[in-house]
Amino acid sequence: MQNWRNPNYHVISTISELESLVSLLKNTIDKNGIIAIDVETTGPLPKSGLDCYHAWLLGVSFAVDKHNGYYIPLAHMETDNKPYPNQLPLKVVADHLNPVLSSGGVYLGHNIKFDYKFLWRSGIYLFPQFWDTLIADGLASGMSKNSYKLKTIIHDYVDFGGTKHVSTFDEASGGDAEKVDPFSFSVYAIDDVIYLFYIYEELKPIVDDKFYDLLYKAELPIIGILAQTELNGIVVDVNLYKRLEVPLLEYRGKIEAHYQKAYGVNIRSSAEIGNYLYDAFPEINFKRTKPTKQYPLGQITTEKAAIEAIERRYPKTVYNGKEYYIYNSPKCDLPAKLFKFIRGILTYRTIETSLNKYIIKIPQICVEKHDNGTKIHKLHTTYKQTLNSGRLSSSPNVQNFTRDGGVADIRKGFMPPPNFVLVEGDYSSEELRMLAVVSGEKKMLRIFKENPIDADLHTETAKELFELETVTVEQRHTGKTINFVIIYGGTEYSVSKTLNCSLELARRHIDRYYEVYPDLARFKKESELYIRKNGYTSTYFGRRRYMPSYAVHDQYKYEGYIRALINHKIQGSCADLLKFKMVDVAKAVAGLSGDAESHIYNTVHDSIMLATKAPKVAAEVLKKNMELTIDGVFFPVDITVLSSFSKKDRIIL
Repeated sequence: MQNWRNPNYHVISTISELESLVSLLKNTIDKNGIIAIDVETTGPLPKSGLDCYHAWLLGVSFAVDKHNGYYIPLAHMETDNKPYPNQLPLKVVADHLNPVLSSGGVYLGHNIKFDYKFLWRSGIYLFPQFWDTLIADGLASGMSKNSYKLKTIIHDYVDFGGTKHVSTFDEASGGDAEKVDPFSFSVYAIDDVIYLFYIYEELKPIVDDKFYDLLYKAELPIIGILAQTELNGIVVDVNLYKRLEVPLLEYRGKIEAHYQKAYGVNIRSSAEIGNYLYDAFPEINFKRTKPTKQYPLGQITTEKAAIEAIERRYPKTVYNGKEYYIYNSPKCDLPAKLFKFIRGILTYRTIETSLNKYIIKIPQICVEKHDNGTKIHKLHTTYKQTLNSGRLSSSPNVQNFTRDGGVADIRKGFMPPPNFVLVEGDYSSEELRMLAVVSGEKKMLRIFKENPIDADLHTETAKELFELETVTVEQRHTGKTINFVIIYGGTEYSVSKTLNCSLELARRHIDRYYEVYPDLARFKKESELYIRKNGYTSTYFGRRRYMPSYAVHDQYKYEGYIRALINHKIQGSCADLLKFKMVDVAKAVAGLSGDAESHIYNTVHDSIMLATKAPKVAAEVLKKNMELTIDGVFFPVDITVLSSFSKKDRIIL
């Protein structure tokens, strides 16, 4: 930990001062130095991915060491809404900075993707080469800290000795940074870039030693890739959602009217649903809330999980690869009338989710733009790359949200840019193959090595579980369930819930599974012992995840995290792999132009999607740069060409 020394604070308010700063930045780049940068913006910023569109640049700070900091105020306003004097126009600042900043350099920041995007939208273009203290600190700590805000983690690296108070944005801005005197505000703004050098000097040797490849070949290069993907946005057919909205509203109204007429129930009222279940089915033991004076036995719980639990008590069958409930079977101890009642509730709630979360909301958060005279709407997401699993998430969610639509194919509204099509490269059985690699399970390794492209581990597992040469669709489904329960750290309760079977049968399936795959059983046992001893685990590529300190004293949470950390070795490894491959794909498509122009358009946990004018070329790029072999196990990629995100809109080349 270093001792704090107050830096020199410089406010850039004249052309000559700006030219001197530009000269300093150029000399730093020429000497392969590093430049710390931080933007200050008007706010508050929404969490909808539109941060660059609903706020503007207030000022920008620079530093090339921890001794001098520079703040360029741009849009501070006096109380009468007149600009503070001695602020340079944004265009003048951009014209001076761009020839230097866009030509090279390494830019140091905390969540610098945000700064890069905001500067880009403001006409200031950084060379996309970064060092991010948020990402580096997350790697070093295994994302085990409660907060990764700059003002929080700075105390891990600097001893202020009681001589300085680390101000928050709210303290410095008084709730409205735009109205603060830029010379007063500059201390807060400059401190932020000075802090970065303290953290960098302490953290760089640690991450260089332990996480070099992850940091420099995946996490840092991917910042610019994700930033450009976010800035490009995804084209949305808002008219599709408007067309979907009317019939779904009508459908919702019909369900409401039906429940009122047939059952005397307001389907929006959880209390009325619970009362109906109590009166109509007194013989059934429903899940209840805690007892109260008004309800001594507790109210019947009508939350989604409780209703779905009732539904799962009905038997299932599989037809054409899909599961169906059998609600009128003599083997079922629940009445068909109950199934119809709860099924309607689940359908109604799915419609509500589709409308409120997607169909109505998506057009509202799109940005209208014009492309060669054509009006288009774009959704700009923000990818977060600092989850403790290593996976990417996005807000608004353009990765998994379409699977939640239920009553409508939400994916059809997400389109390629005009004159482009979509090509998606999707790893086939990635997690199963990674399970074989990290566990060293010989039988699994043999299955994947003997049939590197078309191996079906679910079928092979089912054959072993049931000791049969051939298995039914239902039996393969059981094998698939057990495989994924093991990957995701589930228990016999997970198996029982998914297969709708008894706990005893679920335990027998799991016990048999470990008999079939003894090396996997050994791997899980050894991983558990390692975690209990060392408090963390690592992916194949070295990313660590730690046991949270609060879980050590809670047996239930502790055991849950044991399973999560074992799972991290599999899913975390897959997440790391995708980041490495995104970098490779981005480098490959950067060389494509003209009729072959392509760029990364979206990514999900095991896939990369390109927008392209040449689908055959894009398909070859994805195959060449995504497929690989790890410890003798081939990771194949399935290619799909699409006219929208919907799998129904496939294009046959």
